[in-house]
Amino acid sequence: MNDVNLKMGPHDVGGEDSISIDINDHEMTHFEKFANALRIVVSSKRIITLDELRYHTEKLGDDYFKIDYFERNCLSLHKICIEKNIYNLELFNHVKNKKKSDFQIPIIDLPDTSEIHHLHDGKEHTHEQDDFQENETGEGPPDYYFD
Repeated sequence: MNDVNLKMGPHDVGGEDSISIDINDHEMTHFEKFANALRIVVSSKRIITLDELRYHTEKLGDDYFKIDYFERNCLSLHKICIEKNIYNLELFNHVKNKKKSDFQIPIIDLPDTSEIHHLHDGKEHTHEQDDFQENETGEGPPDYYFD
C-alpha cells in the first residue's frame, strides 16, 4: 500500500522530511491580529468550535499549502459561517464588493531617517537605522475580510 494513501490530510506530515522550522518570533500584522481576535471571539461565544475550524482547515487540500496560517483560519471560518447560515454568500459578496470598492490606501512619503534629528530624554537623537516598519503589504484586505 502506498504511504500517500494512508495520509489523512495535508496536516498529516508526521515522520516526513521537511525544511527547518523558523523558530524566530515575528510581529503579527494587523490582519493576523484581527484574524486571531476573530477566532477567539467566535470560539468563546460558541459560534464555532476549534474542532470545526480544524476540520474545515484540513479539508482545504492542496490550498492548505498555498496560503498562510491565519488565511486558512479565516477561509475555514468563512465556510463555517455559510454552512451554519450565519450569513449567506450573496450578502457576503455584496458587502465584500462594497468594501473593496471603498478601500483606499493612503500613499505617503516617509522621511529619510538619516535626516531626522530630535530629542530623546533631553539629548539630541538621530535615527541611524531604518526604524519605520510597515507590516501591511498595501494590497488591500483579503477577499473574505469583513468588518
